[in-house]
Amino acid sequence: NGIESDFVIPPDFDNIFERQVLRKGFLRTITEVIYPFLQYVGVLWTTNKAMVAQEHYISNLIRQKLISAIERLSIPSVDAPSIVLFLLEGEEHEIGLLLATFIAKEKGWKVYYLGQGVPVVNIKKVIDIVEPSLIMSMFVTPKVNKINNFINQVTEGNEVPFVISGSAENLQAITDCEQILKISSPFEFEAHLNRIQEEFIP
Repeated sequence: NGIESDFVIPPDFDNIFERQVLRKGFLRTITEVIYPFLQYVGVLWTTNKAMVAQEHYISNLIRQKLISAIERLSIPSVDAPSIVLFLLEGEEHEIGLLLATFIAKEKGWKVYYLGQGVPVVNIKKVIDIVEPSLIMSMFVTPKVNKINNFINQVTEGNEVPFVISGSAENLQAITDCEQILKISSPFEFEAHLNRIQEEFIP
């Protein structure tokens, strides 16, 4: 059937991706081309027109592109602002957080990417050691009952601004407080980094 025949990504995928990056830049390629494509694959999966393996395969291809792009960026200056990024245990959607990592590092921030499945106690230790200007997480998988508890644990004992993004359902469920900044797009995140970075300019 069509699932098996369409499983392999076209051999010119890399060329198409690189052409888009040259035309639009990396950030716009991800937001205008890759995100809609991933959403399309997700829709196919929910209608049984794609396998879970396909979604994971494509996601991992994009993940590799993001990691490669992050590694090519310049090392930030010693006195640059810093950000710690992490995901709630059980949250597997890493692409958005990797994109945030790319944006922050491209703008000259020191980035501490902890990734998936890090216990809260370890996240708090890193925050104490690094003393970041921001911390960030994303909540894509529905887990409304866990989110506020996780946020409360992470923010207990510190006043570091906590940037949060994710699905509309999860963002709506998060209790508003002064320490939390909810964002709904990469460009909103970029604008917030710019505002904070201005404080670090001599």
